[in-house]
Amino acid sequence: MIEYISSTNYYIIFTALMVPMLSSSLTSQSGVVDTVITIIDEDILFDSDQYELDSIDIELLRSLSREDTVYTYLLTGHTDSDGSNEYNLELSENRVKSVRDHLVYQLNMDSTRIEISFKGESEPITTNVSAAGKQKNRRVSVKRQYPVRLRPVTGSLISNSGKLINEGYIYMESRYYRDSFPVMEKGTFQLSLPDGEFVRLNVAARNHFYVDTLLKVTPKWNKDSLMIGLPFLNADQRYTLPQMNFVGNQDVLLERSLSSLDALTKTMIHSDVCAIIEGHVNRPSSKPEGPGTFTYNLALARSARIYNHLKSHGVDSIRMNPIGYSNWYMLYPQAKTERDQELNRRVEMVIKDCDDLFTINQKNARMPKEIGTTIRLHDIDH
Repeated sequence: MIEYISSTNYYIIFTALMVPMLSSSLTSQSGVVDTVITIIDEDILFDSDQYELDSIDIELLRSLSREDTVYTYLLTGHTDSDGSNEYNLELSENRVKSVRDHLVYQLNMDSTRIEISFKGESEPITTNVSAAGKQKNRRVSVKRQYPVRLRPVTGSLISNSGKLINEGYIYMESRYYRDSFPVMEKGTFQLSLPDGEFVRLNVAARNHFYVDTLLKVTPKWNKDSLMIGLPFLNADQRYTLPQMNFVGNQDVLLERSLSSLDALTKTMIHSDVCAIIEGHVNRPSSKPEGPGTFTYNLALARSARIYNHLKSHGVDSIRMNPIGYSNWYMLYPQAKTERDQELNRRVEMVIKDCDDLFTINQKNARMPKEIGTTIRLHDIDH
């Protein structure tokens, strides 16, 4: 069985027996493991011999609590070493009950979602010799957890040249948590993904265009392997950045586009290519709008937004050249639907020879006579 997920930039294939499955020690017979993942781990600190919450503690608990019932909470009380073991055990119990009661009675959390334990002075996280150490030990650990069934998935990362990619990372984000996995020798990887859920996979590899795609983890992944194909970043090749779209009339990315920006950042950091960062806007059924117009300046601002983000995250500015194209090269010049208009509000990337990168600039981005052409004039006239 082979299933293709189509894309202009990459391909994903489920194919039987590509690589061995995870070892039996990591999986159950069905290939799915029940586990609990800690999403947040914070400490509520207390003054000596005290268990009441102050305003800072209350605000922290408010920030940690979630109405979504998929989360559970593990509260563990601790003390410093002052006092007897019996007294400290009781004090740690009072501290953890204080936190639990606030969650239940003030923040309306179902008590069945909360598990408590108290350790007294038996599990310090640092020395009790100093006052600062004792303060850190007088705590209640608050862990927000996510019970999940994880399905092991193995696969390989392959270039469009047919060769396995030995250097890369896979970043997984589901509704409730995220994780990352390295690509190992011979281009293989091992993932643990939440069974039955939709996950977003970002895949980045040196000098290859990235994947940003949404998939649902299904039982077929128990017997099949996942092969992810990435295209090599070739000079003079234009790449439409998947899911990289903006709020209307702004240079602000849609929230769901942030994962794609993260994948682009990792791709550029782990590559040595040079690129033009192209900004575009949505202005359907209109004439080309030139310098000085809102549309023209917005396209510039969008390309600059991505450029500045990459630069601030360690990508050398001499490898990037931002250029705005106004409404000249919309994907859908006569866009009618909101989705088509959203896709027009985008950024694209063109790989260039580094020696030629700055022979092209904003002045070369000449306005076409009419909207609808796919030729960037500065590509052939500079």
